[in-house]
Amino acid sequence: MEVEKLLEKHEYKFRICAVNKAGVGEHADVPGIILVEEKLEAPDLDLDLELRKVINVRAGGSLRLFVPIRGRPTPEVKWSKVDGDIREAAIIDSTSSFTSLVL
Repeated sequence: MEVEKLLEKHEYKFRICAVNKAGVGEHADVPGIILVEEKLEAPDLDLDLELRKVINVRAGGSLRLFVPIRGRPTPEVKWSKVDGDIREAAIIDSTSSFTSLVL
């Protein structure tokens, strides 16, 4: 069973009973108080094996990098180069599940 519409940072107490054709069983209180909090998940990148290799691009050509991301709350994504800033012409797109860079 799933309880919906619980408010974050609120405390709840629950009780349970069994029900069947013979009737309703005795109620039992669930021990303790349940505090509703957002589940935290550390940020993580899922780099494809191809992205771990050296990538060659022709002069004047374009490069598109697509990287799935995970984490809760949704991580902030920052693209950078080892030797400096990414040029202004770069297009960066990020959602809650992926980030992409087009140069």
